[in-house]
This record gives sequence, structure tokens and C-alpha cells, in this order.
Amino acid sequence: MNITEQAVKRRVLRTDLAATHKDGCCLIMSLDSDTHGTTPGVIAEVTLDNAARCIVQGSHRLATPDEVKAHRADMAVRIEASKRAALAQPELLKALLGKAIEQTGKQ
Repeated sequence: MNITEQAVKRRVLRTDLAATHKDGCCLIMSLDSDTHGTTPGVIAEVTLDNAARCIVQGSHRLATPDEVKAHRADMAVRIEASKRAALAQPELLKALLGKAIEQTGKQ
């Protein structure tokens, strides 16, 4: 496939993705690819342009609805754990919030 054919395929795929991903991003799953050096099974949230490029290149595929659901659930658990860890260290939280307040006051 030459560069022009790749560009056409990317544009068509980008348009198709935009119809189903209104927020402008989607999850893709890496494939085992010696050519691109990707590690299989790694999920990433990317812009539709990047998704189309990676899918056309053959290094990734669109994540399935089940994979998206599992990823979102995993991220929610990780975010909640981070919040709990921050709240468990009030001195650190106070220092971070203090710096944020100082920076806001300087603007």
C-alpha cells in the first residue's frame, strides 16, 4: 500500500470513527507486530486521527466494547485508590493544595 492509499484509508476510517466516537477519542489495543515493535495487548486512549493511523498501519485495532468497559472499570478503581492514598497523607495533600493556592494567587 503506497502513501496515498494509506492517507485515503486513514481519512475514511477517521470519518467512520467520528460517527461512533463523538468525543473525538477512542480506545485502541496494540497487536503483536515485529514491524512496529509494539507489545500486544496494551490499551490506549487516543485521538481519532491517531487511532486511524495506528489501525491502518496494522499496529493496533479498535478495542472491543468489553475491553473498553473493563478498561474504564480498572481506571475508576485506580483513580479511587489514588484519591484514598492522597487523603491518607494529609501533610502531603496540604502541601500540594497550598502550592496550588499560592500559584493561583500569583496569577
